Amino acid sequence: MTRVLNFIPARRSRLATQLATSCALVVLAAMSTVAGAQEPAPQPAAGSLPLDRIAAVVGSTAILVSDIEAAIVGQQIPVPADSTERAQIRRDVLQQLIDMEVIVQKATADTSILIDEGEIQAMAD
Repeated sequence: MTRVLNFIPARRSRLATQLATSCALVVLAAMSTVAGAQEPAPQPAAGSLPLDRIAAVVGSTAILVSDIEAAIVGQQIPVPADSTERAQIRRDVLQQLIDMEVIVQKATADTSILIDEGEIQAMAD
């Protein structure tokens, strides 16, 4: 009789674990169904400006999509009609902006460069 009683709690524990796992899977499935049925993000109203997006982060500085567009306009780069070529130009300009920001951050962090005020005045004259 003791053998049977020892067997029952072990089996009950295994069944409880299986039941808990099954319930968890059902809850997860229900949650994913509800999450998939959510409303799509609202579109901006007509006449409103879209928010800017972050294209890259260098250190603690964000490079925005508008920065890329401004650099393209500022460098007077002709924008091709082909979307593949446009994307390549944007990637190239983004890489240039990243490289420049890395140089700026390294120069800012380097405190060994000292310029005398007189030297600056002499260069300006």
